[in-house]
Amino acid sequence: MRHNYRFRIHRIKAAKGHRFQLKIGMDWNDAGEFIPAHRSAFAGHLELEAEHPTEVDASMELSRLLEWIEGRAA
Repeated sequence: MRHNYRFRIHRIKAAKGHRFQLKIGMDWNDAGEFIPAHRSAFAGHLELEAEHPTEVDASMELSRLLEWIEGRAA
């Protein structure tokens, strides 16, 4: 199931400087559209944050999401 999605950590500007957001897109979508992970269907199963203070925090959330996806596929 993981191969159906693309993931990106996107830098966003915030009042307190730069923040980071995990975004999800469909692998077959040639337009390259991504939505914030916290607005995806996955957010109904996992607590996903709207933004993170560091890229490392966003990467940790991505790792947790991928582990959950892999567990669902097994």
